[in-house]
Amino acid sequence: MTDFIFTREFYNIDFDNFNQNFFNNLQQEVISENFGKGIFDLKNRYKSYLDKSLEISSEIKQKYKNLVICGMGGSSLGAKALCSNNFYDSYHHKLQNKIYFIDNIHYHNLCEFLKILNFNETAFLFISKSGGTIETICQTLFITDYYKDELVNNNSQNLYFLTEDREKNNPLYKIAKEHKREIIEHDKDIGGRYSCFTPVALIPAAFYDIDIKKYLDGALNMIDSFIKKSDKIFAEGVYFLQECQKNDLNIQVSMPYLSRLYHFNYWYNQLLAESVGKNGLGITPLKAIGSVDQHSVLQLFLDGPKDKFFTFLTSDHQKKGNKILVPDYLQDDLQYLNNSKLGDIIYANQESTIKSIKSKNHITRRFNFNDLDETGFGEIMMYFMLETIFYAKILGVSPFGQPAVEEGKIFAKEMLING
Repeated sequence: MTDFIFTREFYNIDFDNFNQNFFNNLQQEVISENFGKGIFDLKNRYKSYLDKSLEISSEIKQKYKNLVICGMGGSSLGAKALCSNNFYDSYHHKLQNKIYFIDNIHYHNLCEFLKILNFNETAFLFISKSGGTIETICQTLFITDYYKDELVNNNSQNLYFLTEDREKNNPLYKIAKEHKREIIEHDKDIGGRYSCFTPVALIPAAFYDIDIKKYLDGALNMIDSFIKKSDKIFAEGVYFLQECQKNDLNIQVSMPYLSRLYHFNYWYNQLLAESVGKNGLGITPLKAIGSVDQHSVLQLFLDGPKDKFFTFLTSDHQKKGNKILVPDYLQDDLQYLNNSKLGDIIYANQESTIKSIKSKNHITRRFNFNDLDETGFGEIMMYFMLETIFYAKILGVSPFGQPAVEEGKIFAKEMLING
């Protein structure tokens, strides 16, 4: 058994039919098909990823206070999830550096943002694996035109470009060359949603003072367990998903009770939807956050259609945070809260919600963290990547690529060409 940062529990699901040998054989097929490729080659790429990301982020930090990330989908979601993990309390300005993600092209927001941005204190990182993502190209062209005079004066030193060096012919590569900037190369065999252990996410995270070595170590721990088949954690996870779909449950509610996992939910939505949503198959991901969504969608979860299953990400919140002191005039109403800590309230909400969901016989699992540091974050992100790839094998679909999305991009390009 491998020691992980988190523990798991399953509710309202029968494991009597769980066949360890069947899943071991299938897991070996996944390993054989992917060994030495993409994320499965992280051990060999670890040092180059770490060194390159620390080098670039250090260069940026020495010169600039702000970093703006321009990228769509997997080019930003993994980095945003990691950077918003709140290892440091940015609300109290403990961080010297500020990071911003531009992952849309709404003209009003972009224009207003650039108006208040201090150009001389800001670096820009433009990310697109293909180098042709239309939104990212538009962001890049707009920003470089908006600051054209300033860029002439500083020789475009605050522009950074991360893309494939695919025959040196993609638009983002050409823009970089026009500005006489070197390319940070994107792995050709790692798609956007799987790129959160590459410089795509590591450069922003290191700039934001995340310990990316611990983060990578957590991921390696998980990959090592998967390849050695030293733990049945992956087989049980895939069996869980398989049983849910056998029971006609095709909607998964992912509900963390940790605010630092808010953007993790967006990344996980993309990972699950784009990886297994193919050929009429797949799971529809639905995100919620505790305890906010107890006051918005929990009524539906408890008393609406029985078409969902649940994944909770929880923590041991008890006795953490500030103490609540109830004044004398409220003692009759709120004495039960007196001297409780904020963590006690979150914990009570978390446990009562899970108890309510269980009482309605919803198939449910939980991942519980004593504390979620960078190592744990690396473990849980890599766990869900590997589980998703494994589950795609069960479904008989490729976990890589998103052909239907590519078709939509073609339609959009045709509309623009034809006016």
